[in-house]
Amino acid sequence: MNKILLKIVLSCIIISAHLSLWSKQFEGENGIFANPYIIKNTIQSDTENQETENVNITEIIVNGDTITNKNKYIYEATCGEIEIEIKIQTDAQASIFLTINGIEKSTQNTVLNQTFFNINIEELIFGVNTILVDAVSGIDTTQINFTIIRPIPFDNIVKKRWNNTFTVINNPANNGGYEFKSYQWFRNGHAVGNNQFFSEGSNGEALIPEDVFYVIVVTINDDTIKSCPSSLQNEILDFSVYPNPINSGNFLTIVFDIEETQLNDATVELYNRWGVCMQIKRVTSMPITIFVNDEYPEGAYIVVLKDSNNIMIGNKLILILND
Repeated sequence: MNKILLKIVLSCIIISAHLSLWSKQFEGENGIFANPYIIKNTIQSDTENQETENVNITEIIVNGDTITNKNKYIYEATCGEIEIEIKIQTDAQASIFLTINGIEKSTQNTVLNQTFFNINIEELIFGVNTILVDAVSGIDTTQINFTIIRPIPFDNIVKKRWNNTFTVINNPANNGGYEFKSYQWFRNGHAVGNNQFFSEGSNGEALIPEDVFYVIVVTINDDTIKSCPSSLQNEILDFSVYPNPINSGNFLTIVFDIEETQLNDATVELYNRWGVCMQIKRVTSMPITIFVNDEYPEGAYIVVLKDSNNIMIGNKLILILND
């Protein structure tokens, strides 16, 4: 009997010793059992789980421009830029996530703690683009967001009229689908007007071709879009005339794309083949009609459109026939 009790006691001592050793293998910092399946602050790599320090984004460079004020940084793309390079520097190996306007572009791993993303300009919308960068190392994440502004080509939303007036196109069918509610014009970097069209002087005679203009517009959805810069350049205004050919004794109709408030005393003139002006009509409304007199000889004529400064801004060749 005594021998049996002795064996039981020895067995209990051995089991207790094994339990004590096993518990120490998983004992946490506070002396309690730690979960053997949770590995704190680690990152998976080509080797087994390795401990790593907290990851921080130490530098972001956008097309050579270093972000100095994180989360308030704005990069303004220039007109003609095709690609934007974003370089991200971290203080530890990490996975980098880049999101553009809520859409994840791709995920890349750092090489020597550096990551590069090349963004085609067509991946950005015109106006404000929100860029979000996440650096993930194990369970540690650092996040930074900044803004890239993509300007819209000037001629996409602006018409140059009469060689002295700029007008914002506020027709979604003709400007890429935008509807604007406010406008701000800039000349040589200074604000100069807040109407849909801009023209200095009563007839726009103060506009200087060397001046550089751009416009900032706000859509009905409160999106802000800035145009590329442009200057005033003489251009020929396209317009329609019909019917062409036309039989004498009928009315010739002339239509061109311009707001009636911007007619600025323009004139339509009809010239024969020898350069003799046969008729002048001041533009007051649209469409414009000219009566082709029966006395006009059959042949080719030129319809000329002139602005208020008597500068030709458009012309069309027509053929008059006599019955």
